[in-house]
Amino acid sequence: MRSEFIDKSQYFIIIAIQLYTDSICEILDEESEPVISVGHSMGGLVITQTAEYCPEKIQLLFYVCAFLPTNEQNLLQILENDKKDIPPAVVISEDKTLLKLEKHLIKDTFYGECSENDSLEAEEKLCLQPLSPFITPARVTEHNFGSVPRVYIETLKDNAISTKCQREMHTKTPCRQVLTMDTDHSPFFSQPEVLFSHLKNLGS
Repeated sequence: MRSEFIDKSQYFIIIAIQLYTDSICEILDEESEPVISVGHSMGGLVITQTAEYCPEKIQLLFYVCAFLPTNEQNLLQILENDKKDIPPAVVISEDKTLLKLEKHLIKDTFYGECSENDSLEAEEKLCLQPLSPFITPARVTEHNFGSVPRVYIETLKDNAISTKCQREMHTKTPCRQVLTMDTDHSPFFSQPEVLFSHLKNLGS
């Protein structure tokens, strides 16, 4: 557990993202060589924070239309800078603890270029999302996170995180390479062969 990184006064806010990063760090501890760590959407925050905790275990950070926060920045702040509070399909629960999805907006927001079968199958697996990772600020340093090379895939038909917002993020936190895909927020469904080729080329 990387509990030494937690500010105890904010424990209940940070615990959700800490569970993600602890799980990944424990997996990385078992690897004999550094890995390529891939993050999609909110997963960008997860791999960013994980790289801060164990940079020596990560060869490359690969962001797929993902959040790339700066130090002390949270995900809702990034979306607010994108001239909207949260993606249109997402609403905050009345008790301010969960994110819920408006069913009739899910496909256009996340799966606009995907087949009906893929989007329906994906929707069946969606569930309530804790709000806490979206309001938890990234805590990163140049010495740790900044030492890990980064690649970013931006998506041109993304209705969850706009292309403009993606470009602002990878401009503020420069990446070794920026790749562009003419697709939606779920390229692993809409253009899996293209995404796979990009991943394969990273390892060659």
